[in-house]
Amino acid sequence: MNLNQLNRILSQALFLPVIALLLLSGVLIWQIFSAWTTVNRIQTVDQNIATIDLISAMIANEQTGVSNFQTSASAAFLQPYETAIEPLKENMQKLRDGVASQNGDVHTVDLLMMAHHVWVSTVAIPAIDAAREHRTPPLLDSDDEATMDTIRRLESGILRSQQVERVSLADHWQQQLLKTLAVVVGLTVITGLLIGIFTYSRLHKVSSAFEDTMEALRRNAHSTYESEQRLRATLTSIGESVVVCDVDGSIELLNAAAQQLSGWTQTEAFHQELRDVFPLQDEITHLPLVAPFATASHIQQTAGASSSAVLARKDAEVFVDYSGAPIFDHSGELTGSVIVFRDVTEQRRTQAALLTSEKLAVAGRLAASIAHEIHNPLDSVVNLLYLLKKDPSPADRAEFIDLAQGELARVTQISRAMLGMHRESRTPVVLDISSILRSVMVLLERSMTEAGVTVRTRLATNAVATGYPAELRQVFTNILTNAAQASAPGTHIDVSVRTRPARRARSDAPARPAGVCIAFTDQGHGIPPKVLSDLFQPFFTTKGERGTGLGLWISKGIVEKHGGTISVESKTDPDDHGTTFNIFLPRGESGVESVPAAETKSPRKSEPERSEPTTVA
Repeated sequence: MNLNQLNRILSQALFLPVIALLLLSGVLIWQIFSAWTTVNRIQTVDQNIATIDLISAMIANEQTGVSNFQTSASAAFLQPYETAIEPLKENMQKLRDGVASQNGDVHTVDLLMMAHHVWVSTVAIPAIDAAREHRTPPLLDSDDEATMDTIRRLESGILRSQQVERVSLADHWQQQLLKTLAVVVGLTVITGLLIGIFTYSRLHKVSSAFEDTMEALRRNAHSTYESEQRLRATLTSIGESVVVCDVDGSIELLNAAAQQLSGWTQTEAFHQELRDVFPLQDEITHLPLVAPFATASHIQQTAGASSSAVLARKDAEVFVDYSGAPIFDHSGELTGSVIVFRDVTEQRRTQAALLTSEKLAVAGRLAASIAHEIHNPLDSVVNLLYLLKKDPSPADRAEFIDLAQGELARVTQISRAMLGMHRESRTPVVLDISSILRSVMVLLERSMTEAGVTVRTRLATNAVATGYPAELRQVFTNILTNAAQASAPGTHIDVSVRTRPARRARSDAPARPAGVCIAFTDQGHGIPPKVLSDLFQPFFTTKGERGTGLGLWISKGIVEKHGGTISVESKTDPDDHGTTFNIFLPRGESGVESVPAAETKSPRKSEPERSEPTTVA
């Protein structure tokens, strides 16, 4: 039985008795109304009888007053007659109306009124006039007595007829009362039986449905318990570290992998704060991170995996990735969150080994160019020293010394840039991105010249970010080298650096941090769309034997390690082709160690420190 059927049965069980009671009340009201009509008729008959009695008394008073006035000729004895004239007319008319309302014999009342009128006109008025004139009143003859007898006979007839009518109405009222009681009792008994039978059948059906529902609930509860046990066993035995928290962020469950990763047992971690059991730190700044529970529960959406988190355990630091998701009940209310941690320490070690290998490969590729760059100025210095030994003129000697100093300064710049490529910082520092790009372009100037590619730059001042200078130099070197290899002789590569201000969250756009945007644009043939999706995958290369497939993958990892993003856009049309790599690095924070001057010093003092286009051959 579903909910609609249950509601229908309950509605029937509720409204059917109400409807039956309403019908019973209607019958009772109808019977009461009929009895009330009979009572009104009885009251009218009683009023008619009282009116007849009053008329008889008033006629008798008139007759007595006239007789006494004839005897004494005193006006005082005539007062009853005069007083009864108008009331007698009104009561006779009232009697006529009452008899007419009962559908009685109105003709008898009319005869009574006529007989009284005859008596007044033929007996009473002549007698009164004679008495007033002191004449001997006429003797009452037999006709006068007959008129009065007629009046009394008519009064008696009307009275008897009304009395008979009253008796009949009283009997009728008693019969109606008995009939009403019988109908009410009968209908009450029948209605009670019908309601009882119907209610019993409905409640029996509801009871059966309730028993079926309880049985289904018992089965579902048993099934739910078994499912919960299977789920708990699955969570406990899964290889990933799974943590279940309640709505307040307190830990409810740690599976075996999570206990091993955190160093806490289930008993120790139960109802502990997540940040106490899993103290996370940023991989670069080592500052505490917001617990993934806060992201999952307060924002109420799945938290993405983090690649820059360190789990600071008591005995060691472990690199972890994590993801969190809120848990909702059937009504949509937040009941907790689930967080999955993954130990990526070995993966990071592997990435570090590959990064070191790629650094060595980059250093090897640059070694020949750097040796050539250093060899040329050293040959010039040797030649200048040889010329100085020939005892030249003072003017030539000064010129030769200036040339030798210039060549040695160039060797110093190249060696300092090479030293920056090798040196690594253990902590992030505030970097001048434009200065780092200039040092990279000094190292690549020779190879760019041999490839016939011109590098055009637009470098903004005060473009600072927090990070590791050696790793960012490796990223820029990889991208510029790839751009040079993809460019044809006579083309150019555009390198731009600009600052981007922070933006608060709005209804039409999300918040974004302040930072530095770097763009590398070449005029090569472009990258096909089917290749773009795999461009940052490890060991994917389009250079054949000349490439390792690690450069862009490692570059992407370095940028993301710095909290930034890297993306690529490419066009392959014959008339419009080329590739652009866009890199965003967040702005450096105050209090972070500044990069040493040797790391950010511009290799060429003549290069401008403002955002103006420059060209490097």
